Amino acid sequence: MVCLTYQRRFLEALQLGEETLRLFRSASVLRLLGEVRNQLGLQLATEEPQRAAAAFRAAQSHFAEAEDLASGYPQSYTSWALSYTMLGDLSGAEQVALKAVQSCCGFWVHPLQRPGHFVPGLTSKAWHEAQLFPWMAKLELHWREIREELEALEDGESWPEVRGHDRNLAGGTGVWREFSLLGLSASLDDMARRSCPKTTELLEEVEAVRSHRDLCPGEETALFSRLTPGTQLKPHCGPSNLHLTCHLGLKVPPGCAIRVGHEWRTWAEGRCLVFDDSFEHEVRHDGADNRFVLLVRFWHPDICPRHREALLAAKAKLRKLKDWTLR
Repeated sequence: MVCLTYQRRFLEALQLGEETLRLFRSASVLRLLGEVRNQLGLQLATEEPQRAAAAFRAAQSHFAEAEDLASGYPQSYTSWALSYTMLGDLSGAEQVALKAVQSCCGFWVHPLQRPGHFVPGLTSKAWHEAQLFPWMAKLELHWREIREELEALEDGESWPEVRGHDRNLAGGTGVWREFSLLGLSASLDDMARRSCPKTTELLEEVEAVRSHRDLCPGEETALFSRLTPGTQLKPHCGPSNLHLTCHLGLKVPPGCAIRVGHEWRTWAEGRCLVFDDSFEHEVRHDGADNRFVLLVRFWHPDICPRHREALLAAKAKLRKLKDWTLR
């Protein structure tokens, strides 16, 4: 089953899993079946939403039965909550997370904070104050120059639409595009330095941003984000609590808002919002024009710089082992 799942041969993996269950009803096999059905649902979400919904509902059933047979398995709660989130059942996802908080000490600490990778002991709150990060004041001071560089790019062709799970979050309601500034690749970083010299200079002055780029190659540390009118990004949780996220408002029409945790806030041009995207969050764009923000990811301030590489290594090991498999 595991090999078939890694090869994305989900239907074959499901058939094998169901045959196994007829011989031996195991919590481990049920968890794996739930994971496979989640992956199938994500694959089908854009093109075949009804089949995707059926896959997520079946995943919920598998995880619930596994919980009855053997509770307290940490990683299964992540996927179980995802199956509710993808169906828009936020109350269900929160209830699953509450089970995890109660059953697995240190795995999660808040039912609305449900990342796949969680480091206990870090300050855990949805919103943070921009005033605590002096470099954000400098971004706000130079926001008009940053917007001028954005405007020079606005009509260009270097704004790919987000892919994979991120595209599923929009659910066909609008278009979410990004222009990478730091972290995705060396060639794109070089292009960004030429196109947006002031923006990249300001960002590369910040150690917590620069280090995030250097230690997390292939991840987007900074980018311009564009949402078209009507876009609704479904509630979701980021993958880890190792970083915080800053949004600098650049072009913000009326009718745009973001919820992190229980609280909704609105962007303002020239001002920074700071939040922990490992908390459940969603975006609504009910305005009439495109919304643009500068998005910056940076290390959680509670993490000592000398511990960053070790924490990333532990995260990579967890991902490689796929802890949900047959344990």
